[in-house]
Amino acid sequence: MMDLTCVLCAFLFFSSNLIRIIVRFMGKNDFNMQLWRELDVDYIQKNWGEKVNERLFTSLAGLLNAAAWFTFCVPILQIAWILSKGGKRKLGMHALMGALVIGGSIAELLSRLMMVGIENVAEWMAREFNLDDWVNQGDGIGWKVLELTTQLSRGLILWVDSFEYLALFGVLLITFFSARTERVPSFGKKWANFGVFISILCLFDFLARVARFAEWRLFMEIAIIISLANTVVFIPVWLLILGHQLPTARPEYLDHDPLETSPQPAAEETAAEAALPVATID
Repeated sequence: MMDLTCVLCAFLFFSSNLIRIIVRFMGKNDFNMQLWRELDVDYIQKNWGEKVNERLFTSLAGLLNAAAWFTFCVPILQIAWILSKGGKRKLGMHALMGALVIGGSIAELLSRLMMVGIENVAEWMAREFNLDDWVNQGDGIGWKVLELTTQLSRGLILWVDSFEYLALFGVLLITFFSARTERVPSFGKKWANFGVFISILCLFDFLARVARFAEWRLFMEIAIIISLANTVVFIPVWLLILGHQLPTARPEYLDHDPLETSPQPAAEETAAEAALPVATID
């Protein structure tokens, strides 16, 4: 039996980032950093024409990715509850684990939804607005303004993405230490070790995103490669393995209504009283 939230989350991660890969490698293969930095009007206009054609796929990938990070909270919070034995074991460590996943996932959800909206409006402006003739005929100032404002808007999620992978590093590391120190293991050791491997990649992803300010293109490509490897392959596999273990690791009282299984004292007392002999007074 598989946990459906783990399967759903793995599917959302895989599908959203697979769409991103397809768009990335089938779209702008002739990216020119020099022309982009010089705000070459023809080059910017060409790029926005491609973005308009890809808007359906990029919006779909963004929405699926937002949903993936949001649903990621559900299995992780269950892990924290199970490993803490219902809040009776290493409460502080598991509370930190829950805080990291809730904070990171909600921040990522909101930032992704914001960016989908910003990109949709920017692509609409590229289609419908006059961006060619502002001061002089054919000066293309509108295209330059659109490109700069879009890049500034992306700065809203610049450190949100970085924090997400730092939070994921902390969550997986806490999961490893907690799972390996249990007297009676709730989860497999290989699964916990696999989580450490993913957490190390998340740390490298975070460091690459920080270092990109020293050499933007190099470290940005490293961060993208690590991020896609994690979200397309490693995290979905980790979630599927978790989905196989979670139903058996989950305490029995989480799946049953205590009112349905608990005895009914009132009914028992009534039955007992009915069975007693009736005393008579002579």
